[in-house]
Amino acid sequence: MKTLAEWETGLHGNMTQYVQPFDEIDRDLYWYFMDILPPYDTPSGFYCSEPYSTCHKYNTATYAHFSKIGEKYYFLGEMSPKAHNEQYDLLKVSLA
Repeated sequence: MKTLAEWETGLHGNMTQYVQPFDEIDRDLYWYFMDILPPYDTPSGFYCSEPYSTCHKYNTATYAHFSKIGEKYYFLGEMSPKAHNEQYDLLKVSLA
């Protein structure tokens, strides 16, 4: 599990160097990103509201997406909101 305390040590680089898509994260890291910018809520979590890059498949911006399943928190990756269902389904399959 990736934690806010470990990331804040500065030993792991930026967020996307420390956390990879589908990594489980702690509640503190989830809430850190929920509070850093106004979130864009989804049925399974939220997107940070600042664009990260461009998704050529959907011709949209990508955003950091965080999700909660049960009592666990996950980073789904930098993705287009149009890819949300695909990524969320992949996470659920990987947890099964």
